[in-house]
Amino acid sequence: SLLQGLASLETLFLSGTGVTDLSPLQGLASLETLFLSGTGVTDLSPLQGLASLTTLFLSGTGVTDLSLLQGLASLTRLFLIGTGVTDLSPLQGLASLTRLDLSGTGVTDLSPLQGLASLTRLDLSRTGVNDLSPLQGLTSLETLDLDGTGVTDLSAIASLTRLSTLHLPRQIDETTVQQMRVASPRLSIVFER
Repeated sequence: SLLQGLASLETLFLSGTGVTDLSPLQGLASLETLFLSGTGVTDLSPLQGLASLTTLFLSGTGVTDLSLLQGLASLTRLFLIGTGVTDLSPLQGLASLTRLDLSGTGVTDLSPLQGLASLTRLDLSRTGVNDLSPLQGLTSLETLDLDGTGVTDLSAIASLTRLSTLHLPRQIDETTVQQMRVASPRLSIVFER
């Protein structure tokens, strides 16, 4: 394959191509950033040995199973916008993860994210998320997008002192918004009625 002689390749942009088979990527041990958004990819098994991978764009793909990402300990940024992903449990051990975009997925349960202490940006917009209690311990969280979710209770995130930008769903009442503003004066709240 064309990629066999590119063992030192660090970035590969395949977004919007007809790619469905990732097996030619198996030998790319130096690969750090991989763009696969808008492809026909569903099987992530060829990525298992890519220990250097830090950034992975899978938005708009057919990916539903994240279990094959479990061994990617270097992964810091993961984009899953508009995928069929619902189960986040394979992400539990990805302690280096700083950015996670789950916008437009079927995710409802955030409990697998509880131990991801390095997470600074989390996009949950347009998901089925209602309960934020699993986020209580994510003290590094700076940006959180809840637009288009069913969230009504913000008490679980009230103690996140590093939170600087918060996008709220429409159903949050004005009193709750005011309480957040008083508790965190530096917090930028994006809230549209």
